[in-house]
Amino acid sequence: MVRSVVYVRSDDSDVLAGAWRRLHGSVVGPALPSVGMLLGMEQLGPGQLVEVDLTVALPD
Repeated sequence: MVRSVVYVRSDDSDVLAGAWRRLHGSVVGPALPSVGMLLGMEQLGPGQLVEVDLTVALPD
């Protein structure tokens, strides 16, 4: 994985940190780059609390 952006529908730093920790503790956690972006959003899709945008580089 070469890039990760996590969008969380919240401006509360505890909620944002919790989402980040949960993602890093998940099955994709070990593949996440050490530098990623976490953004607090006012709104996402209907009923959506978190959106994860991952970019990977595939071998030739």
